[in-house]
Amino acid sequence: MTLLTQFQSAQPILVALGDPSRQAIISAMLENGCDTGMRVGDLTKPSPYHALPSPIT
Repeated sequence: MTLLTQFQSAQPILVALGDPSRQAIISAMLENGCDTGMRVGDLTKPSPYHALPSPIT
């Protein structure tokens, strides 16, 4: 497989990693070790908006 072919086959991954949110997720997984898997709550920070009251409908 030539370098060009390898690069072309890796393009979808490179496009996905271009998204800052995905980069942050991958960084968090690498920092915390994800050998056994992780939950979304382990990757996210609490939102200040969770304490706001729900709108009345």
